[in-house]
Amino acid sequence: AFKNHTEYEKTMQHIRGNDMAMIFQDPMTFLNPVLKIGTQLIEPLQNHTKMSKKECEQKAIELMRQVGIPSPEKRMNQYPYEFSGGMRQRIIIAMALACNPKLIIADEPTTALDVTIQAQVLELIQDMKEKLGSSVIMITHDLGVVASLCNRIAIMYGGKIVEIGTDKEIFYEPKHPYTQGLLNCINNPEDDDKDLQPIPGSPPDLLNPPKGCPFVDRCEKAMRICKEQMPSATAFSKTHECACWLNELKKREGKK
Repeated sequence: AFKNHTEYEKTMQHIRGNDMAMIFQDPMTFLNPVLKIGTQLIEPLQNHTKMSKKECEQKAIELMRQVGIPSPEKRMNQYPYEFSGGMRQRIIIAMALACNPKLIIADEPTTALDVTIQAQVLELIQDMKEKLGSSVIMITHDLGVVASLCNRIAIMYGGKIVEIGTDKEIFYEPKHPYTQGLLNCINNPEDDDKDLQPIPGSPPDLLNPPKGCPFVDRCEKAMRICKEQMPSATAFSKTHECACWLNELKKREGKK
């Protein structure tokens, strides 16, 4: 327990800088447009390490070089508007990696980038993760990104986790109707003749969420109980769980 809000903020500031870092969706909303890139890269190093200002500058240059920024010494004195979208995202990644965090949270890090730059940024995150030994939580709606980067996946709908499992379990053994619907909406190179099947309906109003399963109004397999109560998670393996009444009722019938 924390004695006051100041103590809480001081503790969280230490955690955010040293143990946990964030890669945001839009770098222009995170970077300060009136401060030079070098100043913004040096700030977390000064706040969370005992390095001198000169050492922080050298570390910042090295970080820029690691994430593929050309001529980092020159770039240190430039402003965010002088960088392309892909380069700004690389700066955000460099800032996130500055203090060697144990956990990196990447919130839609490639949404604002074109396909070619997306692939480069994702490859960079993967390389940096392996070099640092860090874990990455990737928040994204792009199943292609999930397939290429993640080995454990949590499917969310209406603010709730409806299914969680390994990449193979989610992509090849989906149990929740929403997960199955998502997979039916994407092209499968192995089955070009398959028609895409969009999920009918609209997402729920989260200001007035449904009492039961949040997917109930869009689910073709919905039952009365789905409207009344959120199901508990049914385990299919040590790594695979799904919160759906279809699976829960099958489980109960199997015990009889």
